[in-house]
Amino acid sequence: MRWTVTRAASEFGFDPKTVTARLKAIGLTPRSGRTFHTREITKALFGDLDTEKLLEVRERRKLLEKENATLDRTLVSMTEAEEILNNCLFPIDQRLAALPIEAAPLCNPSDPQLARAELQRWVDRNRPKIRNGIEAANRKPRKK
Repeated sequence: MRWTVTRAASEFGFDPKTVTARLKAIGLTPRSGRTFHTREITKALFGDLDTEKLLEVRERRKLLEKENATLDRTLVSMTEAEEILNNCLFPIDQRLAALPIEAAPLCNPSDPQLARAELQRWVDRNRPKIRNGIEAANRKPRKK
């Protein structure tokens, strides 16, 4: 079946100007006396399902690409994370190791040796606790 712009507008409940504009939008040129296949009219007025599906797939792909790009910028591997943490924790560990020597005279000026021994015992007792705490945090199940 073939349709004129006026007949298609009447049958499908559109203004003839709308039918003309939509036909032009899909690359067809309406002119006086020209007729169009039902397929052309319905594509112009209602869209093309295959094209719409393709557009949807493309939009989803764009969205996934954006999400992946965001993740690539924000996520680091476990190896990188451990390296970052080690770089942060190493200076802290070094300061902790130096604490007894540096703080003893300030803690007990009359007997810095006693203060140093007590501070060293504290460091020796607490360093493993700190390491265990870090290791325990690393063993916690990760959210997906």
